[in-house]
Amino acid sequence: MKRLFIAALFLAVCCSFGEDTWLIYHAPGADIKAIQEAANKVVPADISVALQALPTTCETAQDLEICRAAISAGVHVLPSLVLQDAGGTYAALPLRGLSSKGVQAARTLSSNPQRGEHAKQRQLAGDLYYDTSCIKLPGIPLHEKLAAVNRLRILSQSEHLPTETRQLIALRCVYSSLLRLCAEVYDRAHTPVSEQLFLQAVAALELARDLDPLSKLGRLAHDEREKLRAERLRFKKLD
Repeated sequence: MKRLFIAALFLAVCCSFGEDTWLIYHAPGADIKAIQEAANKVVPADISVALQALPTTCETAQDLEICRAAISAGVHVLPSLVLQDAGGTYAALPLRGLSSKGVQAARTLSSNPQRGEHAKQRQLAGDLYYDTSCIKLPGIPLHEKLAAVNRLRILSQSEHLPTETRQLIALRCVYSSLLRLCAEVYDRAHTPVSEQLFLQAVAALELARDLDPLSKLGRLAHDEREKLRAERLRFKKLD
């Protein structure tokens, strides 16, 4: 008989389940009994299933961790059944309308030669979500937000990522996050901290521009850099 249980603790999401346990992400307040019944119809008898509610809105770092895990697993709709083995997750299937044959077909993805690369792409998406959201979340200490920015900056400088991806991270993640933090620490005048954050933001903008000046993102970064330059000159005249 299948064993089903609800993962009530954060550790249940973050820990590594055994290969004989799969995970179902569902919306808060969902019909748990109906989800269990649907799982019983399609999940092999030797596989256990853990249930995890996905937060509607993230208010804590714990909420962000749960969402990062779901994104890294490839979850796009709720409820979703996440298949995993000793090597980690390898498929996320919408539970609604799912059949046993569909599950068996998805299990073949565990031996897909591109599995590792797909997992890296999903993990990158999860990490980007976590770090950019962490910076926006009230109540997160400044040093943790700065650590998140640094992780994003490292990704933007990674030669293992495609140029377009690096540009996107530098412009949409690093630059935007640094401007947000700069405004957060600004106190009616620039402080050494806000000034340093601003300079780092400019550096991220210039990286996005210089990686490929002729691309769409490169041109956007160039235009934004010129706007910053004009604003800087205007404030200097006011001083």
